Amino acid sequence: MSETVPDVRVERIVVALDASPHSVAALEAAAELAALMEAEVEGLFVEDSGLLCLCGLPFSQEIDVCTTAVRPLEAADMERQLRLMATTIERTMEQVAGRAAVRWSFRVRRGAVVEELLAAAQDAALMSVGRAGRVRRRGMGSTARSLIERSGRPVLLSGERGGSSAAAGRLQEPLTVLYTGTPAAGRALDMALRLRAARSMPLRVVVWAGGDASPDVEALEEAARGLVAAAAGDEAGPVSLVRVAPSADPAEALRDVRGGTLVAPHEQAALVADDERLTLLVP
Repeated sequence: MSETVPDVRVERIVVALDASPHSVAALEAAAELAALMEAEVEGLFVEDSGLLCLCGLPFSQEIDVCTTAVRPLEAADMERQLRLMATTIERTMEQVAGRAAVRWSFRVRRGAVVEELLAAAQDAALMSVGRAGRVRRRGMGSTARSLIERSGRPVLLSGERGGSSAAAGRLQEPLTVLYTGTPAAGRALDMALRLRAARSMPLRVVVWAGGDASPDVEALEEAARGLVAAAAGDEAGPVSLVRVAPSADPAEALRDVRGGTLVAPHEQAALVADDERLTLLVP
């Protein structure tokens, strides 16, 4: 009699790649999480069909960043640039995944960026994306916002690279989770507890009742303590709770608890949009 071999579910982390510094930071963060979760990292570079459609139109032009010369935007030139970019991104991914010792794959798709990323992440454990795209700006880019709103998956947002890539793409202690009592906040705390157990790192729970219909900080704090106690013992790392008054500005309170990778429920995406830390938003 032959034995039935059960299906083995391989967790995947899909990373949106576009050669920007934020994208590289998202890849570094995904590789570290993949090592903790024993997951595979799948890099996806999307050739923007909208951009390609502009090529050849009478008004489409590009500016040489070195000479400032203006020339028509040609489809052949754009195709060549995209191929070169994909090759460079794949090499970077090989290096990052190799350092983290994780399984990896790389794909190139053509289409609408957000739609292709959503399709790739349908059965993924989570997504990792740069906080902003190739255009340098403060806060969260439009691609990241769309993925948070539509993916139904946890979304990992890279931090600001600044002078240190480690701060942008590495888990930082203490792991800081925003707990508001909602179902998504409970899942965010559970995710933080999983990471804490895998990494044996300190956990800081910021309890804020302003996002709940019944703003009882003491009840929320007690609930958070119960979830932490049920998940793991002290050997997984120390836990501290920070109580934020319902009337307080939660964004300011989060800024006051400096440092540490941030985990938050996805309904608080606007609250953490300008936070420069590595951030995991959980639906």
